[in-house]
Amino acid sequence: MPPSEHDRRNDDPLQADIEALLAAGRSGDANARGYDDPRAQRDAIRGQGGTGADLPQKDHNGPGQPLRRPPASEAETEASRMTIWDRGDAQYNEAKNSTEWSHKPEVILPTTLPNEPLIDRLMSLRCESSRPKGSQYYPKGTVEALMTAEEIESVIREGRHHLEGAGRRLTDEEVRDYARAAHVQLDDDTESSYRRIFAILVLLKRGWDIVLFIDEGICDKHLPLKTVPVPGAHPDARPKMRLGGDPNTPLAWLSHWPGVDHEGFEREQWLMLAPFFARGQRKSAWLYELPRTVVLPWIEKETEVVRQGGYGLVSKVKIHPGHHTFDLTKASDGMFAVKCFKRHVPNESSSGASTTSRRLTRREFENEIEILNRFSGDVHPHLISLQAAFRHDDEYCVILPWADCDLLEFWKKTDPGSPLDKTNLLWMLDQCRGLASGLLSIHRYQQTETVAHEDGRDYRAEKPFGRHGDIKPANILLFRNQGEPGDRGRLVITDFGLSRFHSDGTKSLSMMNCMVIPSVPRRYTAY
Repeated sequence: MPPSEHDRRNDDPLQADIEALLAAGRSGDANARGYDDPRAQRDAIRGQGGTGADLPQKDHNGPGQPLRRPPASEAETEASRMTIWDRGDAQYNEAKNSTEWSHKPEVILPTTLPNEPLIDRLMSLRCESSRPKGSQYYPKGTVEALMTAEEIESVIREGRHHLEGAGRRLTDEEVRDYARAAHVQLDDDTESSYRRIFAILVLLKRGWDIVLFIDEGICDKHLPLKTVPVPGAHPDARPKMRLGGDPNTPLAWLSHWPGVDHEGFEREQWLMLAPFFARGQRKSAWLYELPRTVVLPWIEKETEVVRQGGYGLVSKVKIHPGHHTFDLTKASDGMFAVKCFKRHVPNESSSGASTTSRRLTRREFENEIEILNRFSGDVHPHLISLQAAFRHDDEYCVILPWADCDLLEFWKKTDPGSPLDKTNLLWMLDQCRGLASGLLSIHRYQQTETVAHEDGRDYRAEKPFGRHGDIKPANILLFRNQGEPGDRGRLVITDFGLSRFHSDGTKSLSMMNCMVIPSVPRRYTAY
């Protein structure tokens, strides 16, 4: 019998890894909004612990930086040091208040008919995504803009009779206080409000139950929640929700929900959790670990494989402008190249074949992003600059700028004109000089880190010697700037899949052990 969707989700080792990290950082998160006991918020709103709603204060111990895996050892790789585990939520909160996000889109809600139900207006915000195929997501900021305090108050007021089982009916003042508590966010931290949880409840037609989440202090930063089977229940019983990273503690205050609503909440929440990609600093691009349930914010159908590199397949995608801070050019039209690394197909079907295949793919992926990171952040104008990297389920990908074409395509479709034309000659010489300079940067790359020794003195790290290993026209890309009249473009070296860096101690050894077989180079002619 094939595994259910629930089984597949709960077998995801990456999701389990992320949840363990979240659990470590959520100790006492129910109190993170300024209450020693979540019931204190309920009592304050309902007049049992104060007058009106004592709205939460800033949590000074809350997440202020992107969630990263704690270092496992001193031998930690560059990739693991720059790993993001929270889908970029903390980076989004930082970027949306920054003036450096030049293309930050204005959130414009679609025009709706008078008295159109809130659920219909909410569903109209969805965007189609091609990854996974046929999936949908809510762009950043749209749900928060729609869910005003007035909308929340209206839903709670209409459904407050459903809450009478927990005590007396809420007064109008208490309804307003709950709506205000659900809407408020702390210091522009979107994750500290309840608006996304409220939107999920609206989709389940249980919007009034936001009161229960507020009483327990479970807000948007606790997403995603997870459904797990109930211990001791019938094998066919539907699973119930738990906090991520704490599958053994049931949410008893949701015990009255039917199982279908628990599953519906888990399904709908992922539409609210599309990742945000931030461009890193010089020589430090981010790596995002994304579980299989994440929907990628691609706003156009992903173009089929258009280029094939040494270790991967390259596709052309358009990323929603509200989900990244990468540089945009007029020539790219918001498009990016996403290179996904080929999976190794094992020759034998054995229990360890799949693990070995993933390990080989991961090794090639980490090798390339570590090398790309050395030149990311526009370190050299003629070397490709890594924007970000991500793992989505078992697929390893890097995000790169989109180029007009490679050098071979350029030769085929461009009239070279007169070989004696001064403009042509100057452009060609400038590009040759730039490519040679970029290649020299690889060959002479120097690691400038200072290593502290136990004797108290500092020592310089070894100087690596690099080589690209696969220079050919297909691995040289042409980038144009359409904003500059007469711009002929810039040639850039890409595809570092075969690149290697050697220290002084390994360079001579590797040269001795390599047998080089001369070959006749292919001749390219421009027409």
